[in-house]
Amino acid sequence: MKKILVLVLVLCMLTTMCACGQTAETAATPATSENDATVVESSGVESSVEWPDFITIGGGGSTATFYAVASALGQLISDNTSCTATGQATNGGTNNMQLLQSGEIELGMSDQYTANIAYTGLGEFEGKPVDNLRAVAVIYRGYFAIQATPKSGIEKAEDLKGKTVCVGMANSGTETVTKAVFEAMGFDYTNAKDINAEYVGASSGTDLLRNGQADAMTFFAPIPDSSQTEIMLTADTHLVSLNSDGISAFSHEGSPLSPDVIPAGTYDGQNEDINTVYAPMVLWTTAEMDEDVIYEITKMLYENLDTLENSNAVFGKINAENITAGISIPLHPGAERYYKDAGVIA
Repeated sequence: MKKILVLVLVLCMLTTMCACGQTAETAATPATSENDATVVESSGVESSVEWPDFITIGGGGSTATFYAVASALGQLISDNTSCTATGQATNGGTNNMQLLQSGEIELGMSDQYTANIAYTGLGEFEGKPVDNLRAVAVIYRGYFAIQATPKSGIEKAEDLKGKTVCVGMANSGTETVTKAVFEAMGFDYTNAKDINAEYVGASSGTDLLRNGQADAMTFFAPIPDSSQTEIMLTADTHLVSLNSDGISAFSHEGSPLSPDVIPAGTYDGQNEDINTVYAPMVLWTTAEMDEDVIYEITKMLYENLDTLENSNAVFGKINAENITAGISIPLHPGAERYYKDAGVIA
């Protein structure tokens, strides 16, 4: 009888130990949803970020730098998280501001000038400002450029009057900035008053230049820019400087466009500096985006520049000094927190 009691007690003790072991093992493995990505911070501590199923990043035309940037970043996010992120072809900066406002995209590219118009409710956004707009990162500087054909007779800005000029797609940042710069130089192309405007992107505009159906085309792009290099080689175009009015209009402190030059030798056959203006080209989001998600996107972007540069050379120029330079709209809290953690900003 005593032996039976001893056996019963031993079995009870073994059962209790097994149950305790299962409880401890279960507690050590927290449940996560299929959309939670485990991220290892630099401190070695794991933290869980709840990623959305999808993120759409507004770019530009399918051959534009904006689209290349959006696609590369989307691929990086998709490769490193549970989220499917994609770059979307759009009409460019102004269109991306509209898509961010309507919630159709979560991130989008635009120049600082166009973003300021959207944020403050001017122009296309009068009475409906995108006041929840927030900055993530400066990707590159965009330089305004005018390319003219040799047959056009355009050698200086004043020669643009009466000519046919490709000014960018409607609702693009290029067209928005072209309108502002031309007005500053004394030209109004509304209803073909001073200039006959063609609202087309780089690809269609190039065809018009080559076929002699347009005299000039405007760009808002990094330098050097491959599409401009191609046009200069195949259509024998040349760059035209802005006039003094066009430069001085954007020389005041706080202007979202700033005077600069495209240095001589940037393109083959360009033997002199070209006076123009530039603006930061920025990745934007909205205040509603989750802080942890934007923190991780900013971290991924900044810490994988070598990988991103393989997709587009503009990523190779990003550094601690310029990734937030010139932004006049608040940073998203997630981006700001990362930059402080990384020592980029105080």
